[in-house]
Amino acid sequence: MSALRKKGGHSIVKIVKVGDLILIGFFLVLGAGSGVLFWTRAGTANVCVIKSIEGVQRIVLPADTCVTLIGPVGKTVVEVKGKRVRVRESDCLNKICVRTGWISISGQMSVCAPNRVIVQITQADGVDGITR
Repeated sequence: MSALRKKGGHSIVKIVKVGDLILIGFFLVLGAGSGVLFWTRAGTANVCVIKSIEGVQRIVLPADTCVTLIGPVGKTVVEVKGKRVRVRESDCLNKICVRTGWISISGQMSVCAPNRVIVQITQADGVDGITR
């Protein structure tokens, strides 16, 4: 303990001033506030983008609708309910897109590769939560 107190003849407690502690506290609060703001903005879903061989469709969320798309393997039904989106049914073999379930956070996507359908949640300005 005496080694901590006697570093170059000064105690460590005297090196850290009250103003330094206030400044450190300020930056901690600022960092925590920025993190909360970042994650809150990144989590809001505004637009569902559905890309297929038929084209691109944008659905402003919240909404309640079903979209039926025809692809190389058959039909794919995308269901939008509130701020959540899912591939409800598809004629593809493995049905990974159906098992993905509901997506609701900006940046999430569900893909039906055999029918060439991509369902993605993005911000209204086109920038997702990861890019932000």
